[in-house]
Amino acid sequence: MGKIKNFVKNHGLDVLSVVILAVVVFCCGYDYYLRSRTSNDYRDVNRTVDNVETRIDRADNRAKSAQTEIKNAEVHIRRADKTSRELTKRSEQNTRELDECQRLVDGMSKRAERIQGIIADVEKSNQDSEAQTNRDS
Repeated sequence: MGKIKNFVKNHGLDVLSVVILAVVVFCCGYDYYLRSRTSNDYRDVNRTVDNVETRIDRADNRAKSAQTEIKNAEVHIRRADKTSRELTKRSEQNTRELDECQRLVDGMSKRAERIQGIIADVEKSNQDSEAQTNRDS
């Protein structure tokens, strides 16, 4: 025990310096380990955040594109609806015109029948007159 006391007395400052140096080295090494580990963890987190932001941007662009398509479809639907209404009105007008034409044709047929009846009566009357004239002569 005397040797250890003697050694510590002569080299106490050296032993204390070595112990302090060992503690400092251990603390610096542990700090470096924690920092490098944290930066690696943050690097993965940053990559994940960047990937999420990229996907959000893509989704946003797709949503805007879909909204544009919907607006274009609405314009086409309105135009088709307007055209359909115009065609319906035109069809109704054509139906009325066809009905009027059919009424006129029916009226003309009746007139033609009456005219044919009149012509038949005139021809019969002419034949009767001719027959009477032939008898008188």
